[in-house]
Amino acid sequence: MSAAALDTVRLDAQPFDARFVGGPVFRMTTTDAADAGRIRSALATLDKAVKLVSARVPAGASALRAALEACGFVAIERLVTFERTLESLPGALPEGVRPARPGDETACAAIGRTAFRFDRYHADARLDPAIGDALKEAWVLNDLAGRAETCLVAVEADEVVGFNLCLLAGEVATIDLIAVATGRQGRGIGSRLTEAGARHYAGRARAYRAGTQATNAPSMALYRRLGFRAVAEAVTYHWMPGDTGSNR
Repeated sequence: MSAAALDTVRLDAQPFDARFVGGPVFRMTTTDAADAGRIRSALATLDKAVKLVSARVPAGASALRAALEACGFVAIERLVTFERTLESLPGALPEGVRPARPGDETACAAIGRTAFRFDRYHADARLDPAIGDALKEAWVLNDLAGRAETCLVAVEADEVVGFNLCLLAGEVATIDLIAVATGRQGRGIGSRLTEAGARHYAGRARAYRAGTQATNAPSMALYRRLGFRAVAEAVTYHWMPGDTGSNR
């Protein structure tokens, strides 16, 4: 089952995530009219082999959040979206940052596997952290293979120590994944990588966006320091078979 639409609730299969979770994974999207009954009905259409269903809703959607929680969904993360207006003219990349090139994959994959700790797959204590490690590593490699519009890396003594992998949609550039190698954090590398993206997209995009978890205090502070402003907040929920309220 690749997708199911049930009135105000839609379930879409997530084959990429399923590779790492070890079974079917779905993303639930809803309209504001969705209630606990409709959500339960949608869950009842899923095969018993399903491992995980995620839902991301605006933080202020209190009725929808209550409906999800009544069905056994567990709040995992609060995702904050930041945005910065870009300059009209591009600038030179900061010292120590360059475009990614063939041969950078191994170092970037290792950073992806070890640097992320606040994302939803690591924040959900019911999941093995190795799932999040492997998923992020594969995500990085996908971006480097062409999913990302621009891939920038930070280099120290010829060693790749961080990356900023960006998407571009119309006039909006978005940081898809950004990370600094464990042991190199707290030294300004993340700031340089973020600024490099802003300079790269100046004159090409109107806005520059990034998302981070509210629990990730260093990232929250970095974006504010670099002139970003918070423009949206959403809560990510996870549901697994057997969660209270599922009625399955």
